[in-house]
Amino acid sequence: MADETTQSNLGDDKFVRRVILRQVRKVIATSNLTNDDRDDLVQEAYTQVTKSLESFDPAVGHIRPFIVTVVQRHLGNVVRDRNVAKRATRSEEHTS
Repeated sequence: MADETTQSNLGDDKFVRRVILRQVRKVIATSNLTNDDRDDLVQEAYTQVTKSLESFDPAVGHIRPFIVTVVQRHLGNVVRDRNVAKRATRSEEHTS
C-alpha cells in the first residue's frame, strides 16, 4: 500500500507528465489512434496512474519504473480494445 510520502511524490508530477506524453505520442504514431484521441489518452493514463498508486509497494520497487509500466500497460490495453471494437464493427458490416 502506498504511504503518504510515496503519494505526495507521485514520482514527481513532471516525470509523470513526461512519461504519459511520450507514451501517448508513441501510441498515436504506431496505431490507428489519432491526435484527436490525445487528450482522452492523457487523461485516462493519469487516472490509471492515480488508481494504481494504491497497490504500489516501495519495498518491492521504485516508483518511476512502476509508473512507466502502468502507463505502458494501460495504453496497450486501450489500443487492443479499440482494435477489437474496430474488427467487430467490420465483421458486423460484412454479415449484414
